[in-house]
Amino acid sequence: MAPPGAPGWRCRGRPIASLIWSLLVLTGCQSISGLPRDDKASGETANVVIEQGSIRSATGCDLDYVVHRPHSGQTQVRVVLAHGFMRSKERMAGLATRLAGRGIPTATLDFCNMRLWDGAHRQNGDDMRLLARRVGVPRVLYAGFSAGGLAALIAASLDPDAVGVLALDLVERSELGVRAAAELYKPIFGLVGEPAQCNAYNNGLEVYMAAPQAQTRRIAGATHCDFETPTDALCRMLCESAPRPVTSRNLVREEIIDWAVWATEMLLTGVDCQSALSKSASELAGPISADSATPSAKVATAPPSTDLSLCLATRKKARL
Repeated sequence: MAPPGAPGWRCRGRPIASLIWSLLVLTGCQSISGLPRDDKASGETANVVIEQGSIRSATGCDLDYVVHRPHSGQTQVRVVLAHGFMRSKERMAGLATRLAGRGIPTATLDFCNMRLWDGAHRQNGDDMRLLARRVGVPRVLYAGFSAGGLAALIAASLDPDAVGVLALDLVERSELGVRAAAELYKPIFGLVGEPAQCNAYNNGLEVYMAAPQAQTRRIAGATHCDFETPTDALCRMLCESAPRPVTSRNLVREEIIDWAVWATEMLLTGVDCQSALSKSASELAGPISADSATPSAKVATAPPSTDLSLCLATRKKARL
């Protein structure tokens, strides 16, 4: 979520609203007595092994992390996945579990340098790189939600071995993302929700406009909270203007996860896999504009297939 003071956080003249936000965030952004329980995570836990660990950040605080591994196959982490502003790794567990269920070991972490008054975005990027070196393969995909997407961009821009970035409703801050993206000659895939206060009214669009290689997908009807799995009632109370039926929320979340898994597999497989996008989703070419619903020179417009057999066949043929 966008912190108070971030572009798009419109609380000027409303100190009470800012105070309420601060008090709610200080509760841990998890759950509040009297509110409904968290949404259920979406994953394949029966086929996934969960491991916990901790490493020391350069600043001296402890970075707690969880590795989601498939029972068999690849064991070293291939994706480092980050949470949003003042959230936690538990909010990304559903996507991490789904990726592991697809055979992609994924690590989530708790940013220990983030504070209400300081997102510590550069340090968060450094911490993601630190975790990748500790538990991952040399070529890792950096991914993240909201402020975590910004940290993922920063991490990838500083890591010559990064394969790319998956950003989930990214929130920009002080042009950090724009500068990182402009220097990142690696593919970026961004999933974008509807413009609203908590995603700073889609200010992350600026990042995709600055990137040499970016593809995006607008998730129709998605709120900022839908990119967490599971999210909680506190996020929905702060970021959603009206209640939605549970079935509607679940459908949107499943669409987000399907696209995220598909994009991860595409990015990890490599540039030969670009043809998979044209086979599983239409492409529209055109200029990028700040008010575009899907700000990318190539916009995926059809539901993806998580079956990459076409992609793998393309890679094999390219090597002949």
